[in-house]
Amino acid sequence: MSFNYYDELILAQNGDPSAQYRIGQMYRTGEGVKRNYEKSIYWYTKSANQGNISAQFELAIIYLRGEFTEQNIPEAISLLKNSAEKGNASAQLYLGKLYQDGKYVDKNDAQAAELYTKAAENNDPQAEFYLGDMYLNGIGVAQDNSRAIYWYKKAAVQGNISAQSKLAELYYSGSYAEQDYEESVHWYKILAEKGVQEAQFRLGEIYYGGNKGVRRNYEKSAEWYSKAAASGSAEAQYRLGNMFLSGIGVPKDSSRAVFWYTKAAEQDHMKAQFRLGEAYFKGDGIVCDAKKAAYWYKKAAEQGDPEAQYNLGSLYYFGKGVEKDSEETAYWYRKAAEQGDPDAQFNLSIMYETGDGISQDKEKSFFWLKKAAGQKHKYAMEKLKKSGLH
Repeated sequence: MSFNYYDELILAQNGDPSAQYRIGQMYRTGEGVKRNYEKSIYWYTKSANQGNISAQFELAIIYLRGEFTEQNIPEAISLLKNSAEKGNASAQLYLGKLYQDGKYVDKNDAQAAELYTKAAENNDPQAEFYLGDMYLNGIGVAQDNSRAIYWYKKAAVQGNISAQSKLAELYYSGSYAEQDYEESVHWYKILAEKGVQEAQFRLGEIYYGGNKGVRRNYEKSAEWYSKAAASGSAEAQYRLGNMFLSGIGVPKDSSRAVFWYTKAAEQDHMKAQFRLGEAYFKGDGIVCDAKKAAYWYKKAAEQGDPEAQYNLGSLYYFGKGVEKDSEETAYWYRKAAEQGDPDAQFNLSIMYETGDGISQDKEKSFFWLKKAAGQKHKYAMEKLKKSGLH
């Protein structure tokens, strides 16, 4: 509904508090009249002094922030309290947050919960969400999962994204609410259709695994991973790459796998960097390039991926894509061996035995040989058996 400035001005000048508030709004927003903050404050004050709760709230925010006038915290709090006490949900919400945060007022969680409850009973979705949080965590109120879910749902059905995300998460994880993938999918879909990346990713994950009320569906999984990947999720990009590599949920396509691995690898996704190194080394979906293989293996190795560490060590051993370097080989084999890679443990044992790239050490050689054999490494088991030492 639009208001005529001159009609409203006459009413305002005649003392109508609602018209005074609307004139204040017009001057503040520049709607129907040239913006003038000084006049906006003047008319808000006129209206607020007559008890208009909307004007009191707007004026409180102006004084609180020091917008267009000198900051006046006591006056702002007084106006907020008056507005809140008379039922203004926005004032109740705002004042509640100040009490919860201890900003401009002494921190008081119980007072915050009381104000949130009043605003929530006035159907304010943000207050409903905050109240849900307080019941979930037992802040200012007794901890109560069912009340938390109740208020989250009230906020969620009004479109509050935070509440929708919380419900989806709670039903997905089974924390505070019985695990229910079907209910989780309901809320994740609402979020995903709004373009929320995390929700798109979760749907991909849920449909890939299938569980409680949701049947496994690789095609739907790929569809949602694709949306999350397109919006920049590195984990979704990596998982979509895996699906293209194996042909699960999508036609098998190594080049598309490489495309998505590259996207994720460029965001420092460790496993994607390893997979990309593999692709370059094997020439799978991309032209074989040992130098690029070494580059991506090293990126993943430096982040701690044991397979990448082992493969990088092997590239240094054979001089593929890098200069042959036994010391570097031993360095990366040891890194992988310490993380339990049996091939690295066996090869490191040989290097300690021969002193190749590392100081010869029979005890360490035997130590790593036993480690590898303990993991059923074929050659380690054979070598240990021949040695007669166990």
